Amino acid sequence: MREDEVPESDISRQAAEWLARSSSAMSSSERIEYECWLASDERHRYWTEIHQQTREKLGRLSALIPDENPEPNPDLFASPRPEFKRRKWLASASLAGLAASILVLFLFIQKPQDGNSFSTKTYEESFVAVEFDRQFLADGTLVESKEGTIVEARFNSKRREIYLTEGEAHFSVKKDPLWPFVVHAGGASFKAIGTSFNVRLSSDEVELLVTEGVVGIEESSEEAALEPQPSVREPLANRFEANQKAIFSKSSGVPLASVQTISKAEVDSALEWKHEVLEFEATPLSEAVEAFNQRNRDKIEVVDATLGRELIDGFFRSDNLTGFVKALEISANIKIDRSSDGHYLIRLHEG
Repeated sequence: MREDEVPESDISRQAAEWLARSSSAMSSSERIEYECWLASDERHRYWTEIHQQTREKLGRLSALIPDENPEPNPDLFASPRPEFKRRKWLASASLAGLAASILVLFLFIQKPQDGNSFSTKTYEESFVAVEFDRQFLADGTLVESKEGTIVEARFNSKRREIYLTEGEAHFSVKKDPLWPFVVHAGGASFKAIGTSFNVRLSSDEVELLVTEGVVGIEESSEEAALEPQPSVREPLANRFEANQKAIFSKSSGVPLASVQTISKAEVDSALEWKHEVLEFEATPLSEAVEAFNQRNRDKIEVVDATLGRELIDGFFRSDNLTGFVKALEISANIKIDRSSDGHYLIRLHEG
């Protein structure tokens, strides 16, 4: 295999291994080998720098972990109890999964076809998740990608098609019954109208996990029907509901096991990689709100401009929009309303 044919995921793994070795003393020969590896491909240095940034980020977060006391700090798991003091909110939210939070960086390419705009529903987009990535597509669908994931979106007037060629991604699909949304992963294809589901691509399998709504299967090739069926396999439904998981052959899309219905706790555990922890330090409320709005379908609007300039400190899980809003509500003289489309409107109480 030529150097330029090495998958990005392999280079990322090699960079992480070299970085781990460089943390301790290396021999002269090892150091020379490392420098030669860095110089042999510009991607080697790129991925090394990415992992260094992530390690530095996690190193700063590790200061929050007690060194000696084996018992967890209860304040890290307490419900938000902020205080309003000297024009600053001091807020805290659950930090479960804090050690898993990582720097977000992605490569993004958008390529309209033949000058057509999205108004004609012709659209292409490709991105590689260098680290955990959260990206809204042009139709409003949210794609959350694990490190090393490669995704390509191709939309036309009839279908929205996604090609997952490597890694794992969770899709929160913008509902449009007249515009089907199909994810292709290996030989398997999954169709959703308005729902949320996770697809994980391994060396020989494709795993589907539905988190909301219903997902169907599309036959992707004639080969699937010709492939010998495993004798241990039970009949598999063509529709999957929330909390159901199924495994398929990567090469043909043939189901390899019967459907499993798993608990919400098991779903949360499988998707733990999705959760970021947002860190705010003397951050204007307007900026904190924007950070949440970029990561959630429901939005927050700061109605009073003066309120948006107030400063907040604290940590919040990126998917804990409700907890963040409640923290603001109890922190000071704040009023929370819901708009007709379900968004949060925050303003100061009058009087």
